[in-house]
Amino acid sequence: DNDFKIDSRWASRKSHFYMGCPFYHMEDFVQNGLREEGEASDRCKRWALDSLQGNNVGNYESPDHWYFNYQYYFEAIPSDSKILTIRNEHIEEDIRSIENSFGCHEQERLALAKSMNKNTWSDPADLYLSEESISILCKDLCNEIQIYKKILYRALNISPDQLRMSMMDLEAKCPEEATAEDCSDAMPDISEKVRDN
Repeated sequence: DNDFKIDSRWASRKSHFYMGCPFYHMEDFVQNGLREEGEASDRCKRWALDSLQGNNVGNYESPDHWYFNYQYYFEAIPSDSKILTIRNEHIEEDIRSIENSFGCHEQERLALAKSMNKNTWSDPADLYLSEESISILCKDLCNEIQIYKKILYRALNISPDQLRMSMMDLEAKCPEEATAEDCSDAMPDISEKVRDN
């Protein structure tokens, strides 16, 4: 019953975004909300781009996993911080390297992380992204990609070979953004967001 109350509160806060806009799957979100010719209203298109770039959506709280993005965490830590990274596509390998660096070998933690990372989607449309949508996402996430690269370069647990592999993976999906050093949109100033949170 308590879980239902939490879900209901979350749904009511997010309904303007998920139910008021034609964003049923990620493909719809990109095609309707981010593509210039998309079918979403101008307001929903603005919300789509804002949410993807970690901005508040309308006067509502945006989805946490987008609002607290790479840029937020990277700017929130001291500039001389040591960074350990877990890449989702290499989760087992990266957790193992972090555990080894701390001298612990608790397989239970690794098993838990692997089980929590499994997707439970039953609708294939939830996972589908067209080549056009991937290209649009790459362009709109250019600044986030630049921060992602900085994080990987500073990660103490990522070897040069692992870094090279991640950069190759990134270049296969987002070739321009993987090799770019700057983006057409300026890096957002999130100093207020970092200060407030």
